[in-house]
Amino acid sequence: MRWRLGGLIPVVTATGDDVSRSAAGRLASELILTPAAALSPGVNWTAVDEDSAMAAVEVDGTIHDVTIHVAASGTLDSIELLRWGDPDQTGFGLHRFSAVCTGELRSDGFGVPAHTRAGWGDLEAFIDFDTERTVFL
Repeated sequence: MRWRLGGLIPVVTATGDDVSRSAAGRLASELILTPAAALSPGVNWTAVDEDSAMAAVEVDGTIHDVTIHVAASGTLDSIELLRWGDPDQTGFGLHRFSAVCTGELRSDGFGVPAHTRAGWGDLEAFIDFDTERTVFL
């Protein structure tokens, strides 16, 4: 993992099994940004209630259960999953990771969140972005 300030100045560099396992959970949660991936044979769906479903997403041989909450209008409200990480600096383990989504951007018959805010627990957000344009190939 490498994070750079302005794409130039290295801020964080980390490697190892824990980082890879955490990245796999983040990839599973990014299902919301690639809606066609939800139709993949590697994703199995289970209804939770009338507003929620669980996607069992396989990444690198591990299943990640991503719960997706949808508004009555059909737009995505939020997602949550147990993701490997060390958010409180006490050691790696499974911790609740969630994202809250607002608005919707539609393109080529797909809808993605217009704004996403994500983080550990009850949204100690370290991911916060707007989607202004999408292109699906």
